[in-house]
Amino acid sequence: VAGPDGNPVNHRYAVSLHGDGSVGWITDLGTASQYYPSPWDLRQGRARVIIPAEYQAGNNSTGIRPEAVDFDAGGRITGRITIPANRIITTTSDNGFFSAGFPSSEGSADYSEMTGYAGGKIHAMKFRADGSREWDRPVGDGTANIIQKVIQTADGGYVILALRQNPV
Repeated sequence: VAGPDGNPVNHRYAVSLHGDGSVGWITDLGTASQYYPSPWDLRQGRARVIIPAEYQAGNNSTGIRPEAVDFDAGGRITGRITIPANRIITTTSDNGFFSAGFPSSEGSADYSEMTGYAGGKIHAMKFRADGSREWDRPVGDGTANIIQKVIQTADGGYVILALRQNPV
């Protein structure tokens, strides 16, 4: 099935398996024309997955924003939070989120996981549990042009894996 933009539409599912491999639950997360790997937060008493949520970005284009989806013990969706960041994101120990990206233009609040070959200033962004921005700080020297991964460290800090891809 093709979506309004002509891209194929795919259903996404969250599947919980017991220790013996039997299925605990399967939940339909809805459709999307694009798919990216989704980080999970499986702490005691909670299950949360961050999936890409599509939105109309203007100029006939579709943007991607992360959406945190919470589940109860039976796999029912108990909440959804859209986060104004790019798809490179992780959960934090205080139930918030951390992301890093490149502003799409000077002074813009839209971020992407990559920028042109010239590189750009990376922005590190911390979000509260409700998805609102806690802080946004430029970091780095402007030589990287791709954000690959973000994690929270055991001491409460953060790590950004950023790469510089040179033109061919």
